[in-house]
Amino acid sequence: MSDLVEIIQKVGYALGIGYWLIELDTRTVYWPKGLGRPADTPGEIGYHASSLDRILAMVDEPDQGRFRGYLAEILAAEGGDRTIEITVVATWGARVPVRLAGHKVGSGKGARIIGLLEVITHQKETERLAKSLGHIVEALFISSDSGIVIFDSELHVRRLNR
Repeated sequence: MSDLVEIIQKVGYALGIGYWLIELDTRTVYWPKGLGRPADTPGEIGYHASSLDRILAMVDEPDQGRFRGYLAEILAAEGGDRTIEITVVATWGARVPVRLAGHKVGSGKGARIIGLLEVITHQKETERLAKSLGHIVEALFISSDSGIVIFDSELHVRRLNR
């Protein structure tokens, strides 16, 4: 079973995805080490336990207030995931943009916040922007009398209008 956990962990790191968990009674945060680190930068991977205050200090200063509000919103919510995008200052000095999804599990002394953490790469951000602008492109295709051709990065035709 430990081999399976190790394989899952390696796949998660390769995809820039991990989990995070806060034990509310002890204010202990389990956070992925080295997620988002470039392949040529040496360092540990895995999970470590830190205090909530230490994790808050890792959040980029302009995002700290929003992150605190996000945690408060999760605690007040009656279910469902909440998401936020923030920048974390990594231990190796890089600023790593991440998307967190989390929700509260349990109540009382055993309550926790648990969720997924995804490193937002330039490519993922570009894909998200392209999807959000898709309706504009669709309107152009439908309404234009001119020929429109969309190529991918390898110059393959991806879409053309009539």
